[in-house]
Amino acid sequence: MKCKCGTELAESIKFCPECGKKVEKPKPIPQSAETVIMQLQPLLTFNEATKLLRICRNTLYSLIEKGEIPFVVIGNRKKFLTKELLEWVASKQTTAS
Repeated sequence: MKCKCGTELAESIKFCPECGKKVEKPKPIPQSAETVIMQLQPLLTFNEATKLLRICRNTLYSLIEKGEIPFVVIGNRKKFLTKELLEWVASKQTTAS
């Protein structure tokens, strides 16, 4: 990492030893939506689905009871295929527009 004055700096330094200016840390590069989606597991648990959709548990239960949201049952647990869940969200966005 370099200061604006050109001095080579260690990562932990907060001020340049040569010019005394505050060292600005490089901002992280935001991830694209595709990169984030690729990091998701193909099969989500109930809690993971609520986090992905940013809804509470009761809302997800309600959507399941009404048959509005795609899910699969494995044993006695409800699971959500990530691809189907994202497609469902996309279809809701187009109908709301």
